[in-house]
Amino acid sequence: MKLRIIIISIIVFLLIFLVWNYADLLMIYKFGEFKDNKSFGDIFNALSSLFTAFAFAGLIVTIIIQRLDFNEQRKINNIQNFENSFFRLLEQHHRIIDSFVIEPKPNKDDDEIKPFTEERKKIIQLEAFDFLAKDFKHRYKKVREIRFPADKSIQNVFIYAFLHHTFGKYGYMLGHYFRNLYHIVKYIEEDKSLKTFELKYKYAKILRAQLSAPEILLIALNGLTYYGEAFKPLIEKYRLLKNMNLTYEMVDILWLTEKYPHIIKSVLIENHIFYNGTKFEIEAKKIIEEDKYFDKYKEMKEN
Repeated sequence: MKLRIIIISIIVFLLIFLVWNYADLLMIYKFGEFKDNKSFGDIFNALSSLFTAFAFAGLIVTIIIQRLDFNEQRKINNIQNFENSFFRLLEQHHRIIDSFVIEPKPNKDDDEIKPFTEERKKIIQLEAFDFLAKDFKHRYKKVREIRFPADKSIQNVFIYAFLHHTFGKYGYMLGHYFRNLYHIVKYIEEDKSLKTFELKYKYAKILRAQLSAPEILLIALNGLTYYGEAFKPLIEKYRLLKNMNLTYEMVDILWLTEKYPHIIKSVLIENHIFYNGTKFEIEAKKIIEEDKYFDKYKEMKEN
């Protein structure tokens, strides 16, 4: 912006300087030698008109510069307004975690899927998320053994274990957490002051850095249910699972990579020894090589 103003100003003053210094030569070339005062007066009037035109041109340049400065300032103000709202939403996110309380619930007498063993009567904050992640993995194994022993569909087991048990019993707390998180990401996605995807991704990374391992896992699971179907495309688009701890309470890594392709690279790097020479490694490398992540969203150009 400053460079543009300097260049415009230099050009205008250079033109005025050249006209001022060589005006007599230009007039002689145009009208010939001065023969009388009348000729000189005509030339003087021409010069006056010329400098009036330059004054008008200077006014136009001033208006253009002011307009550019106004647009630049408006962009800065819009970004500042976005950031103020964004960081307030992050504060709300942390307040939800600070107030997060889980009271482990026993099963009904006729329910064979026993809950994860927990002696504490009340679990708070991030420890509550850790409990929910462990509870899901425990129930997932039990559901596969008892409810679906012959069913090879991971999706069926997952839906039953997560929706019927973990989310079914603790959704009163998880639902609020997921809705607020979805609202933050949607706010990044829809804000008009963020003109490029790279800029949107910058703020998504700030949000992603706030998430703990159990939160990331539960976000992934919620995105695979009908409660999180609107959130899932944004989870994938902004790679919210990129920092997932693949050794933490995981039920099936390969199944998760099918649902969230952006974690394939992490899976391959952290577990290379297990997938060396396998079909997964071949397909994963092909996806990684062809991945032009930011190019997918280049329709968002900066104005």
